[in-house]
Amino acid sequence: MLTGLSDTPSKLQSFDIGADDYLVKPIPARELAARLRKLISGRVETANLVHRQRVQAIGEIAAAVAHEINNPLAAALGTIDLVLLRKDLPLEVRNELSSSRPRDVAHCLGPRPVDRCPGPHRSLRGA
Repeated sequence: MLTGLSDTPSKLQSFDIGADDYLVKPIPARELAARLRKLISGRVETANLVHRQRVQAIGEIAAAVAHEINNPLAAALGTIDLVLLRKDLPLEVRNELSSSRPRDVAHCLGPRPVDRCPGPHRSLRGA
């Protein structure tokens, strides 16, 4: 707030309605510049902190989702391994179950899938 009012009630009212600072005119240009730099620096720090917290939250959510998917997938892969032990399994079925596709999915759901797996999520790497 930049004003010509220097009384305490005016100052208190300004802070009550959301002023970040209260400056009484006339104010030297160097002091105004210093206060603005400090205010802008604080806003930038806050924005950076919020961004880091959001990225961290997204990472935690992604890890939780991967974990929830990985548990039943591990059971399914175990079942596939048991089925592959059967001697009477037709060759076509054996070949399909032996493909690397199910294991590729499991590999992508481990820690840091963005680093290991192809796909459109590669663009998230810089986030």
